[in-house]
Amino acid sequence: MSNFVQDKYEEFPAYKMVTTSNIISFVRGILAIPIIYLLYKGKGGWAFVFMMIGAVSDVLDGWLARAGNQITALGKVIDPIADKVLMNSILLFLVLVREHSLPLEPYFGLLLIRDFSISFFAIYILNTRKFYPGANKLGKASILITAIAILSFIYPDYFSFNIQLVLYWVSAVFMVLSWGKYFYKFIAIIRETEPEKKAEEVKETEERKKGKDLEDGLAKTEQSIASKLPLIRKFVTIDNDVLEDIEETLISTDMGVDLTEHLVDKLRDVRKSESAQLKEILKAEIKNLISHEEVSVEELEGNPHVILFVGVNGTGKTTTIGKLSHKYAEEGKNVMIAAADTYRAAAFEQLKIWSERSNVDFMGNPEGKDPAAVAFDAVKSADAKDKDILMIDTAGRLHTKSNLMQELQKIERVCSKAKEGTPQDVWLVLDGTTGQNGIRQAEKFAESVDVSGLILTKLDGTAKGGAVLAIHNKMNIPIKYIGIGEELEDIVEFDPDEYIEALLK
Repeated sequence: MSNFVQDKYEEFPAYKMVTTSNIISFVRGILAIPIIYLLYKGKGGWAFVFMMIGAVSDVLDGWLARAGNQITALGKVIDPIADKVLMNSILLFLVLVREHSLPLEPYFGLLLIRDFSISFFAIYILNTRKFYPGANKLGKASILITAIAILSFIYPDYFSFNIQLVLYWVSAVFMVLSWGKYFYKFIAIIRETEPEKKAEEVKETEERKKGKDLEDGLAKTEQSIASKLPLIRKFVTIDNDVLEDIEETLISTDMGVDLTEHLVDKLRDVRKSESAQLKEILKAEIKNLISHEEVSVEELEGNPHVILFVGVNGTGKTTTIGKLSHKYAEEGKNVMIAAADTYRAAAFEQLKIWSERSNVDFMGNPEGKDPAAVAFDAVKSADAKDKDILMIDTAGRLHTKSNLMQELQKIERVCSKAKEGTPQDVWLVLDGTTGQNGIRQAEKFAESVDVSGLILTKLDGTAKGGAVLAIHNKMNIPIKYIGIGEELEDIVEFDPDEYIEALLK
């Protein structure tokens, strides 16, 4: 039996635990209504039963919130106030309706001010410090003694006046002491977390200055998937209609037919008990298909480490080089960029502007010099100046034009003549909005030059971010970076796990 209960507990999702906790808190708060009504009608026994239900619910909802290991925005308000509403409502009824030999008005005023000041201060700390204050032993003792005192006021026939008087003053003293203890604890929390809060604010400000994050960049694709992916309840069969919807959704993001069919086949085997976790299962299956090769600036070894950038017209090669020059310079690397795109008149000026923005060295010739000669001179210069990284921009060219592809081969050979072993990398820049056409481009460029890495740009402007996964799955070439905006910092290293999490958030 215990194993059955434990299994059911482990299967119970955390969000359901917290939702149940919130419902219990809300119900506990409105228990004041039947309790007061029963007291008014003179049915003290039934009123006591409801009070006990309130006490048990307090324990249960606290356990559920801790087991779920989270607290919702609604729970931040309901949970700390529910107990106070119950206790203060009963006491208010006694003040207004019953006659007592003890002065309950100041007692009620003290309890009211204490309880709600503690509740609202706790909510403030939760929202500003992301820290749950929790109860302390003195506070718990105060609640217990106050509850007994209130029971003595409700049932004066069972408690002598002297006992009532002792409970009255003892509970009042405990109220004041616990009040002070709570605020001492709150102030300590604020002091302890102030440096962390300031550090977090500085970090958020810096991140905002850095431009978009991955989730911002993939917003269009994320919304496209989120709006179309079926919502499945637990114990519901994922049938052919559901699978067709999923297939259509994934293909619409340009995830590719092969990858989509493979994923859909995997989903056919999902059990009914797991159906509600469809999105998590989909994430796991995609991650299993994607290799986890990483790129970091430390891997760009060699003095200089020469990277040749290639791609069709308009993919964003020049802009990508500008962003990476800034990134590498910020990481302490000595960088040079070279303009070997001698066909496009604006290419020289555009790259020069990027070099000035990034504060890195620049080489180029605006007079239409042979691209291979520019590349040769750049490698020689970078070697002489002991540069860490040299990035060479080349002219955009259609992958179907054999003469232009041969020119790339020439540039690659000339770099090797300038310094043996260069270029260490040839990075192909693909426009993310082209979707499946990017695979064909990658295949053609890889036939002509030794493409060692892919960069996908303009992903912030498309709902077809699934193409990244299709290309990654199809080509045996690692994706190095993805571009997610126009700003200098809007380029991020490609991490398959992070990408999939952002895509299916």
